[in-house]
Amino acid sequence: MLVDRARVEAALPGYELGEQLGAGGFGLVLAASHRRMARDVAIKVLAGAGRVGDELAPGLGEDRAAAGIASEAVILANLDHPHIVRVYDYLEFDDLRLIVMERLSGGPLSSHLNVLGGPRACAVGLAVASALTCAHGHGVLHRDIKPENMLFDAARLLKVADFGIAKLVTGPEAMASAVVGTPLFMAPEQMAAGRLSAATDLYSLGVVLHLLLSGGTAAVNGSAVVPPVVWQDHLAARRLLPDDVPAPVAAVVLRALAEDPAQRPASARELAMELAEAAAGSYGSGWIARTGLVLYLDEAVRSVAERESPSPLPRPPAAGAASGESAAGTPVVGTPDPDGSASGAAAPDLPAPDLPAPDLSARDLSARETPVPGGSQTPRPGAARRKHRAPAVPGKSGRGLNRRSLLIGVPAAAAVAAAGVGAAVAVNRARDSTPDEPVLRPLGEPLPGHTGWITSLVAFPDGRTLASGSSDGTVRLWDVSDPAHPRGMWASPDLGEGVLSLALSTNGYQLVSGHWDRKVRMWNVRDPENPAEIAIRLPAGRDRVTSVSFGDDPRILVCGGQFGEVRIWNVADPTNPGQLGLFDAVQNTVGTVPSVADSRQGKITWVRPTLAPYATLVVAYDGEAIQLWDLPALDAPSRIPRPLRGHSGEVHGFAFSPDGLVLASGGKDLDIRLWDLTNATDPKTLGKPLTGHKSRVWALAFSSDRNRLVSGSWDRTIRLWGVENPAAPRLVAKSGTDHKDQLLAVAFAPDGRTVFSGCKGGEIRVWDVSGHFAGTAP
Repeated sequence: MLVDRARVEAALPGYELGEQLGAGGFGLVLAASHRRMARDVAIKVLAGAGRVGDELAPGLGEDRAAAGIASEAVILANLDHPHIVRVYDYLEFDDLRLIVMERLSGGPLSSHLNVLGGPRACAVGLAVASALTCAHGHGVLHRDIKPENMLFDAARLLKVADFGIAKLVTGPEAMASAVVGTPLFMAPEQMAAGRLSAATDLYSLGVVLHLLLSGGTAAVNGSAVVPPVVWQDHLAARRLLPDDVPAPVAAVVLRALAEDPAQRPASARELAMELAEAAAGSYGSGWIARTGLVLYLDEAVRSVAERESPSPLPRPPAAGAASGESAAGTPVVGTPDPDGSASGAAAPDLPAPDLPAPDLSARDLSARETPVPGGSQTPRPGAARRKHRAPAVPGKSGRGLNRRSLLIGVPAAAAVAAAGVGAAVAVNRARDSTPDEPVLRPLGEPLPGHTGWITSLVAFPDGRTLASGSSDGTVRLWDVSDPAHPRGMWASPDLGEGVLSLALSTNGYQLVSGHWDRKVRMWNVRDPENPAEIAIRLPAGRDRVTSVSFGDDPRILVCGGQFGEVRIWNVADPTNPGQLGLFDAVQNTVGTVPSVADSRQGKITWVRPTLAPYATLVVAYDGEAIQLWDLPALDAPSRIPRPLRGHSGEVHGFAFSPDGLVLASGGKDLDIRLWDLTNATDPKTLGKPLTGHKSRVWALAFSSDRNRLVSGSWDRTIRLWGVENPAAPRLVAKSGTDHKDQLLAVAFAPDGRTVFSGCKGGEIRVWDVSGHFAGTAP
């Protein structure tokens, strides 16, 4: 049946409908935007029954199709993983069935098959394997893994989508009730309507990896063939792996394509471990960073994928590659392969994949053409991602989204246990360091240029750019691609009033600064060598702007003030920003802030309200305790009743782990505390306070893998902590060279190998922490 847009609008009055994104036998997909939250979504509408896209679904009637879309909503609501598309709402309206989900504007993987190359093919494999590990752990078989169902979001993060024919199973295997799927990617047992298992999805992933490694060519096209022909084509494909595919990588792909499910990897995680090891050995150290793709991996897989390797393995010889046998015992020196890897030498940086710029609406700010590389946005592996999610209940409208329902939904013990997988139990060090403690050494001389306090540092996700803000009234950009020899790229004109805070949008396009004069300024940093100022017109608030943060939607900007004022803005049009929310985190007022700031009799001198990842929480110190503010909707903040108590003085420094489940805080009492926010309505202390600094702790930052924390103190030192198990944190190292003045800012590089620090004396230092990875003995 045809879908009347007016009926969809009546079903979803809170959304403004846009263009049609796709259509098929299942119905259609429409672009839309939430009117109040300025969030772009895709709306999947059931428009009929019968054939579902390219899947073979004989006899699929209306009732079954309706049940299928409801099932997809329930499945997606319970699969909370950064490599799986997020669902926001499900509702039934007359005979319409609608799913509201995130819009993935970077395009499907199928449009990039011939441009990714070997390392990126492996990165895609790790991303999908990570998603399947989550799905299979919840008893869900996808049954239609293919490039068309893998899409990039606006930040070029790959996500698995379309769980419309996914199957819920209660044991290790299940019988197929019908032959459904896309023939080219179906396993033999799926074609035969036999017993399905996790190995069925792994076979499909093996076919995808083959296509990527072979440049996207496929001898057979989709559903026009009968299963035996497809299987014969798979056998031929195994013999057609290009000679330049490294033997270890080829062996992983061939194992996934085994005809017998028992001969395939036992789980998606096992496949990920094998692929991570093969890629690390084949493409050399730092191969993930060079792909330019964002990956969310658990600790064990990431550790294997990022292990130190002096050089990539040589290309396998032509003979033997088809059999899948390793040729690692016979090094062959050859010329660089198409991915840029040369035998016997470290692999050079890979060119950026030719992914299209995001298809953003006219309200979106300008976008650069290259993807945001992995690292800085990577949350703790295996942790729940809690962005704007409410459980989908078939038959009910979920338009009143409440992120808190998701915050409550994950047991705290599970998050702590996941964080501690594979980590040795460690104990906290004593307050005073001992002579044998490892020390951090600075790389080269301090960065010259600033003449005032270094108040903020931001490392860009490209791994090459660092932004610094100073009380001297300038913002500077530095090229730190060679951390031992950084160079200045750009300095803003003197802005007249000191810079107090910096933030980079999640898409990496806009840099924002908060100032002493209560103003906010913005730059387009698409070209870091030549940024262009954007004329943002935010009305000045009551307080000096001590913190600025972007939500995961780059149009959402949160500004925090010196005495607790928090304003939430839609800056899609910087010349005409819209205020979405306003509250005072100290005086507990919503919708307005008192005209006179409350210093609580001198207990508050410098509040720095900080936004959690995915815009779920704001944290601030109110003079008595740390307060959390929940954002069930951006225009409806509410203070969580239970404060975080433990510090004995003013709290200045906050840092959320990349997944938002752990909060670090530090302040005047010299201690650093970790808090479990898995259930944000009932936060809990993690482990003992981290001690050792001899003056107040002002700055904190987590590494992208959430395994390490760096702290900066007025004692002029930085300290590196291992927090791979946040319930048992430990000191890893401290700076062996003091800054010349009090530390005010710290930041990790995206790859976690470098730390940047800035002090009150205008000095910025670069530190090599690559020898102090979490989990290594000090």
